[in-house]
Amino acid sequence: MLSKTTNRTKLIPTRVTYLGISPRWLQTLVSLNLCPQRITNLSHLTNVTSTGMVLSESLFRWFYSSAGFPSHVHLGNISGGTDIAGCFAIDNTLTPVYLGGCQGPSLGIKVAIYDGTVESGEGKAVKGRSVQDGEPGELVAEVAFVNMPVMFWPPGEEGRKKYRSAYFER
Repeated sequence: MLSKTTNRTKLIPTRVTYLGISPRWLQTLVSLNLCPQRITNLSHLTNVTSTGMVLSESLFRWFYSSAGFPSHVHLGNISGGTDIAGCFAIDNTLTPVYLGGCQGPSLGIKVAIYDGTVESGEGKAVKGRSVQDGEPGELVAEVAFVNMPVMFWPPGEEGRKKYRSAYFER
């Protein structure tokens, strides 16, 4: 946790073992030239999970640099959402961490990476196509899943339009 005291930003020491953060938070540490492992004792920290947007390769590198976090900390780059109350891609402490990537799909959710350049026209559906492992693209849930919402707020036509747009139009 960051706190501001007399024009000096510092990390409040804790015995945190699992820390959830965002790439934006890491970028703020970098831009302020804050070095977490030099500021506080991170010996208890075992896992850091990042979500909210794609974690860039430069932030991956910084995380494991001498300025970032200790090498024993597992960095999990996950992808999920508040609307699904879960994750599409999740970390796994039993598999390697690869620069710029997620470690694998969540159990029970069939996901694939689709070509992000395929566009659908107004009112007409275009079937997307999946890409090979390692190619960038859009994360797609290919079939319905248990915690998939049935509508978005507000109820009624506006909520149905938002829901259709978020899940089915592209």
